[in-house]
Amino acid sequence: MPYIREVRRVDLAAQPLISAGQHCMSPGELNWMLTNVALSYLYRNGPDPDYARMSEAMGAFTCAAQEFYRRVMAPYEDEKKEENGDVY
Repeated sequence: MPYIREVRRVDLAAQPLISAGQHCMSPGELNWMLTNVALSYLYRNGPDPDYARMSEAMGAFTCAAQEFYRRVMAPYEDEKKEENGDVY
């Protein structure tokens, strides 16, 4: 987990989750926010999450990353390839 300043943790924690990304000022702050969402999921049923719940959280991150790449990054890369020419 990134070690962001306490004042930023307080600021970010006060934001509604749906708009929290608009308030992140760095990749570390975005990481902090996403990690806190995952930790909330892990510990929602008590202090000792089991392996299955941890694995579920990792799976959600993996699927989210793949979907982000597919829907956001790949079209951007395709656009830049057309604009600047293919490397291969």
